[in-house]
Amino acid sequence: MAAAMETLVKSVTAAALLLLIAALCPRTAHATVVFELPDINTCDMTSFWNGPELRCTPCGLNAIKAPDGKSCTCGPGYRLKYDTGGSIVCESCGTNIVGQDGRTCIGCPTAFLNSVNRTCKCNNAAILVEREQNGSLLTEASCISCVNGTVPNSQGNMCVRCGDTFFNATTNSCACVNTKGGLCLYPEPISTGVLINSNWFSDNFDAARVACETYQNRTACQVLGNMCVMFMDVGALYVYCANFFLTAPSLKQVHGIQTWFENRPWIYYMSDTAASVLASTDFPVVFSLRGSGESKLRLVLGMYDIRGKFLGYKSAAGGLLQLCPGTLSRLDAAYTFGTAYAQSCTLSRITLQELFPEPIFYDPYLQFTQGGKEYMYALPVLNSNLQRGDRAPNKQSDQAQWMLMRRFFLVDALTDSNTINYASSITISITMPTNNANRTIYPPLITVDYTKFSKTSNDSLKVSFSVVYNMSQADAKLQTEIALGVLGSLAVFYAMMQTTGWRRRAGLQMVEFSSLVKFFLILAGALSNVFFIVTFGTGLYWLIIFKSQQTVAVMLPTPSEERNFIIYLSCAFALKAVQFLHLIATQVSIDIFFFDWERPKGKARQGAEAASARGVSVWRTFFVANEWNELQTVRKLSPMLQLFAVLLFLKVVGFENLGLRDLGVTLLPAPNADEASWSRILRFGVASSVWLVVGAVQVIFNTIIYERFVEDKIRQFVDLCSMSNISILILENRCFGYYIHGRSVHGRADTNMEDMHANLKKEEENLCSQRGLVPGTELQTFEVALTQAARLHYDRILQPLAMMAAPPRMAGPQGGPMEQSMRAYQTMNRFLCSFVDHAHKEVDYMIRDKLLLERLTGIEFQETFDKSFLYNDESHSFSNVLYYGHEATLLLLDMLLFCIIDMGTQDFTLATIITFVVQKLFRSIRESFSRRNLVKKTLVDERFLI
Repeated sequence: MAAAMETLVKSVTAAALLLLIAALCPRTAHATVVFELPDINTCDMTSFWNGPELRCTPCGLNAIKAPDGKSCTCGPGYRLKYDTGGSIVCESCGTNIVGQDGRTCIGCPTAFLNSVNRTCKCNNAAILVEREQNGSLLTEASCISCVNGTVPNSQGNMCVRCGDTFFNATTNSCACVNTKGGLCLYPEPISTGVLINSNWFSDNFDAARVACETYQNRTACQVLGNMCVMFMDVGALYVYCANFFLTAPSLKQVHGIQTWFENRPWIYYMSDTAASVLASTDFPVVFSLRGSGESKLRLVLGMYDIRGKFLGYKSAAGGLLQLCPGTLSRLDAAYTFGTAYAQSCTLSRITLQELFPEPIFYDPYLQFTQGGKEYMYALPVLNSNLQRGDRAPNKQSDQAQWMLMRRFFLVDALTDSNTINYASSITISITMPTNNANRTIYPPLITVDYTKFSKTSNDSLKVSFSVVYNMSQADAKLQTEIALGVLGSLAVFYAMMQTTGWRRRAGLQMVEFSSLVKFFLILAGALSNVFFIVTFGTGLYWLIIFKSQQTVAVMLPTPSEERNFIIYLSCAFALKAVQFLHLIATQVSIDIFFFDWERPKGKARQGAEAASARGVSVWRTFFVANEWNELQTVRKLSPMLQLFAVLLFLKVVGFENLGLRDLGVTLLPAPNADEASWSRILRFGVASSVWLVVGAVQVIFNTIIYERFVEDKIRQFVDLCSMSNISILILENRCFGYYIHGRSVHGRADTNMEDMHANLKKEEENLCSQRGLVPGTELQTFEVALTQAARLHYDRILQPLAMMAAPPRMAGPQGGPMEQSMRAYQTMNRFLCSFVDHAHKEVDYMIRDKLLLERLTGIEFQETFDKSFLYNDESHSFSNVLYYGHEATLLLLDMLLFCIIDMGTQDFTLATIITFVVQKLFRSIRESFSRRNLVKKTLVDERFLI
């Protein structure tokens, strides 16, 4: 019990003491975790940078900061007594000097003593000896001269045999009067006459040349090869390099290659062999994205530093050759076979210098697997800046002039104190043979273009990297030209036929200037269709053939080879636009007249008041005119729905991705997937196919389902004419047009609602005659071919209207223009009614069916001399004066406009917006002009057109 009480007392006492200490001690704020950015140079000579503690720490007595700034060393005249990992302890050597090991003190002869820094230094031919052979420390250091044939080592404490390039067999000594690049040039080497403003070149060229030429030093030969690559734009150096690396009769060839010799690097291909090298068929690899062949370009690089040291082989994957930054997947997408790749960016000079403080040299190879073994195929390099004397052969288009190389570099910021030489453009070109039965490729070519940049400039440097695929398009070009020639000839023949038909419809007997104009306008539309057929066929062909390959056999045309395709597509659009403007001009200038079959009620009486009482209401005419006006821009499809659906399929569903220059057919790639560049041909093939499919579906749906079961505006308009007792004569050309027979079978249409319902009931129950012009038929629409006499009669009646300067108004003085126009209107109404009733024998007509060939060609073979013809028309051809009758032309025009905009912007969304705006604009123009024409030709006041 006593022990327990004692323990309790001690615990309470301890707690009380702790509380007292806590109360008396001041409370401190929370320690900071923010530190100043360290700078190792802020420490003075008596302190060093303590990295773990992020501060400068004093070195201690007689110690100073080491050269690296991160530790301490003893000061001059002081030896290291001991170092336990903390602070060092230094001890003075007094009158002696510090030994070479830094831990001993030893005497030094006065002749060799450096009194300033207290060190002992022998001459260049002697070594400093401080210990006996058994390791005992001497009382005083001594200098011992090296015998002939030996020299002090780098530490100056041992005599070693001098190198072969320093040993003079004549004098049996290592004496050298001409040292350069670490070699003794003896005798003096013969000058090559190559002068380059580079200290690095001056210091190392002769040494590398002698070591390589005389001693066959492999490393020196690599250095010499690097120089030939670095200073490729110096013509005089090329002469030396070509002579040295292209011919070596005394050396054996490596792997049987003519320009690769033992101990020397393979720098050049033989002159004038570029064409044969690039057309070689010995590359055995078959590439395939979905087959059993290679799917990647496995580019491997043999790497050397500037001093000729071999750094090993490394894959180009991961952006080794791409100076532009990017994600790993983006960088490696360049090596997916069949993917046209392009990457460009701007970099700062400092970035390049940091990435490549010294140049690295690359020998490129393409790795492949064959028979279960791995092989490497040496790839040629085309250095665009190479100077061959005073010429730049690699800038020529003729391959026979090219000088191919095997080595290149990316950045050289070392050898010139004023400029940086960097690879501003690297292009890997893969060419497919035209007749590629084996489905292989020609050797890929790496083209490098260098640019020099001042080290004092702060401007950005442009860099690009691309992979392009080529294939001769000569056969495709020839086939395209043949197709254009054949179809173009057919277009000319078609235009001549249509012009002949137009001249007959226009009542022309002689070939006039207007006939030539009409011919070219028709030819423009026909040629537009020809260019569209060729471009659409080209786009669809490449889309199917290229994207469906299992093993790669064909390649897309390059962007430069797409030039003709773009020209053809532009011609198709321009000519289609001409055809469209011609169509609008024709439709807004037609002659049209509404004639009323209604007769006044009651008997005729005299006087104006009686005439007013028995007058026929004009509201039916106004109503029909309004309905006709609303039909002007009705189409078989919805333009807005067309644009929305096309954009939906291209952007949301992902058909747009089929336009990429790769072999992939994925509609919705992963979000982090990197895209290849766009192919204009594929992009057009996809867009036009989607556009035509969506348009065809709309037209088929509208024709088969909507118009049959919901609403058919064209047939409804014909029914409206019949219910209104109004017929319409439409003259598209002078002597040709269309007739809508709207004569009511009930005799009257100006009636009340009860009578109207009764009349409709009779028609439903077949209690009245049929609506057709010919008794017993229902056909109400006809094509009209007038005689010259009928047209002249028509013109004479409307002559007062043609002489009026402005559309008639509802008020005017007695006997003025309004009265004349009203009289002309009534006369024309009576004439047309009587004409239809065969009341004018001199301008009579007959009804007949068109021949099949007439329907196919659109040309009437039988001329109208004494009688006009009304051709039975069950297809409502009067829609030819409306948008409705030219849906194919409008569909192609919208599609070509959409594709042309995308061709320039590569943006389907922007193309959709611009196409929509243009559609709206021309629709408004078309409606405005047709409205004016309707007012002018039918005497319907504009105020009554809604």
